[in-house]
Amino acid sequence: FFFIMFAIFVMEIAAVALGVFFKSNISDFIGKDLENAIKNYDSHNDHGIDRIVDKIQELFRCCGNHNYTDWSSSPFDHDHPASVPDSCCKNRTAGCGNDVLDLPTNEAGEYIYIEGCHDAIFNVAHDDMGIIIAVGGSFAAIQILCMICTAFIMCRRSDDRLISGYDILGDALRSPNKDRANKVIFIPQISCTICEMDDAKNQHTSLIPVAHRIKVSSVLNRAIKEYGKNFMFDGNDETCWNSDQGSPQYIMMGFNVKVKVSTLAIQFQGGFAGKECKLEGGLDSKQLRHIQEFYPKDINSCQTFSVNSDEEIECLKIIFTSSSDFFGRITIYKLDVLGTRCE
Repeated sequence: FFFIMFAIFVMEIAAVALGVFFKSNISDFIGKDLENAIKNYDSHNDHGIDRIVDKIQELFRCCGNHNYTDWSSSPFDHDHPASVPDSCCKNRTAGCGNDVLDLPTNEAGEYIYIEGCHDAIFNVAHDDMGIIIAVGGSFAAIQILCMICTAFIMCRRSDDRLISGYDILGDALRSPNKDRANKVIFIPQISCTICEMDDAKNQHTSLIPVAHRIKVSSVLNRAIKEYGKNFMFDGNDETCWNSDQGSPQYIMMGFNVKVKVSTLAIQFQGGFAGKECKLEGGLDSKQLRHIQEFYPKDINSCQTFSVNSDEEIECLKIIFTSSSDFFGRITIYKLDVLGTRCE
């Protein structure tokens, strides 16, 4: 998007530059073309130049190049002495331009247009060119603002993805025993600080490997290959699960052993994050009980939420009651559930 806007901006700058250039040179172009047209005007031969000159004089209400007396020094005067073409007349009739060059200027002005077409055309072109330049400049300013905003969003998203792990879990996972060393476990693209416990069964770790069944409420346009649920766990920064429109959306996990969930880690896409969310759990997907609510921020970086429950469950449902997206869509790049296995 940024590069498309930049290309359009460059083309508009070129157009404005050409407009400024022609604004200063348009007078010469008009004068030379009108002078040549009047020299080649021949009322006996109904060719294109005659029709063009007549149309210009009628449309712009003008006569001649600089003024109506230009016709006295043109070939037209040889056949029509002291006359101008009928297209110069204010009320055009056959022969209405005859002998008007013999009249004083103020009297001739009652019958014909005495202003030259050069000034009439230049004034119109000059005024319109100013409007074109002003409109083009306004659009260029808006595009510059859009490019700045786009660059800011791109940089912000890059910075968010560089946050360590992307976030480190807080004291909720730390052992109350200060003598036990802290240990870092790396789950794909999510780094979490946990406590090494003496009993291996009580160690907090990712429960995704024992999740034998994962179900989502919807997939955007049913495009599973592009936006399916598996992309939340593939460790790729560029892939994600996208839900379809509508609220609520949810993710359901079934585990092949009983587990205790301690922490939930989610990386949303900003603008498509859950706002009001809740967890439900139980031994069966048909008998789920409310565990707790949580409220994510509308940001790109990974967020972690402590789960205050000691209940042993085999099914966990993450429900996104509302979304920061107007249409209720949810986009998740990374998802992990940490806890202990109750074997």
